[in-house]
Amino acid sequence: MCLAIFSACAGNDDGQSSSQGEGDTGTSEPSQAPAEPGGEALPLTEETVTLTVWTRMVQSTQAGITSLNDVLAIQELEARTNVHIEWLHPAIGQEQENFNLLISSGEYPDIFFGLKDFYSGGLEKAYEDDVIIRLNDIIEEYSPNYNEMRHRNKEVEKGTITDSGNILSYHALSTPKQGPWYGTAVRKDWLDDLGLDIPVTYDDWHEMLTAFKEEKGATAPLWIHNRGTDFFGVLSAGYGVMHLGTSPNTGFYQEDGQVKYGPAEEGYREYITMLAQWYSEGLIDPDYYARNDLLAPDELVNTGKTGAMPDSYALLPLHKMMAGDENMHWVAVPYPVKEVGDQLHLGMRSNEVGANASITTACEDVELAAKWFDYITTDEASLLLAYGIEGETFEMVDGKPIPNDMILNNPDGLSVADARDKYTYAGMPGGKYYWERELVGLEDDALEAINVIWAESSDAEWVMPSDVSMTAEEGSEFSRIMGDIDTYATEMTTKFIIGAESLDKFDEYVETIKSMGLDGAIAVRQAALDRYSAR
Repeated sequence: MCLAIFSACAGNDDGQSSSQGEGDTGTSEPSQAPAEPGGEALPLTEETVTLTVWTRMVQSTQAGITSLNDVLAIQELEARTNVHIEWLHPAIGQEQENFNLLISSGEYPDIFFGLKDFYSGGLEKAYEDDVIIRLNDIIEEYSPNYNEMRHRNKEVEKGTITDSGNILSYHALSTPKQGPWYGTAVRKDWLDDLGLDIPVTYDDWHEMLTAFKEEKGATAPLWIHNRGTDFFGVLSAGYGVMHLGTSPNTGFYQEDGQVKYGPAEEGYREYITMLAQWYSEGLIDPDYYARNDLLAPDELVNTGKTGAMPDSYALLPLHKMMAGDENMHWVAVPYPVKEVGDQLHLGMRSNEVGANASITTACEDVELAAKWFDYITTDEASLLLAYGIEGETFEMVDGKPIPNDMILNNPDGLSVADARDKYTYAGMPGGKYYWERELVGLEDDALEAINVIWAESSDAEWVMPSDVSMTAEEGSEFSRIMGDIDTYATEMTTKFIIGAESLDKFDEYVETIKSMGLDGAIAVRQAALDRYSAR
């Protein structure tokens, strides 16, 4: 369930995959009217034309999905466009191996979904290697709807073009821009019992966690990730630094265009000094460093051992159900700050540019492929992919699409997630990703978390843009340096927090990191950021 929520919040970054049988063409007659002003009339072709698309399979097998062409929205898409997709999907867990074999063979499909994530060196290298084609002129001529969407703001424009000025893929574009779906959360029922206000400062957090331990018997008042952190730096943002995160990439951020590595900054000393104090007082999960959980483990949350943690907005209302405790009440709270009124610049920032798809040099009908992607970008097609067919899977209420019982109370007993997998396919590359469909049916606490509390916690201006990309050579150099640095920084962070190493050695720790080549890694990231800024 947790993985499904993270996938939904992030969009379908690699697309999904499948294969439809002949004659399985949906339920409605194709329209002859233009899809949207400036778009092509439907169907896109008089005779049915097949395009081959490679992508991983992430739709739910619980819904009986063995191919994307089993999905109602995909069937209807074919009925409208007269374009049949032969979906090529590798066995789950063998995606990279299958992708590599296809590349080695030179027998490419017409389209790759997610090539950016599988090709060593990324899109530019794939273009240099004559695997995919340049789309600048093609999009200008055949994809006017998509072209308009990608120019809606500078962030999207930069995220859909490479450092060299090439457009090499279509992307799913979030509509509207999504707020932060991850942040800090606490047990409001405990706060109320103890007469405590919502915590604002780190001092407030210390008071709250102490009360949770002493008055509520919490043995792990605060849960944190095993690297002394959380996914997006929501706990360390108040100290003005990015912490280790979950990979060697995530410790980096930029302040006024200058790249910095959080675990080597003075603010990091302050952050782990605080955590070391909290740990020594029994305010942090005593076994945090030995766990490897995406989110706080059920054994801590459901049994009342934990009262504060980083969390997903979609999970907030579910904890009481999973714990079987109607009195349990988790709510979002602002990221902690040192002083009331501090403006934060780090934390979580959702990316507007999602799943990617590239047309290969093997495609014999590039014009049709471009028109197909352009139709996907229209409101009409994006609504179909996100919500299904009006009257069958959703109803329009006050001008807004609302899923009906086919999704929310499926007659076949499917969960909401499985029903969506059976009837819809949100996040198709080239389309508008209507992420707000994930909000339907959620309680007010969850809606307030993503739309207000976490959204107002930080402007996230120092967060490194997700579309900053290194060249293949830079990537190799960065990995060579940061592999050792990340291992060392993780080891020392743990020792500092649990008291196995004195914080008096923090300066020595920083000097060691620098001697391991940190300046070189920063230079690589700086060059990549500078190129991104110049797009």
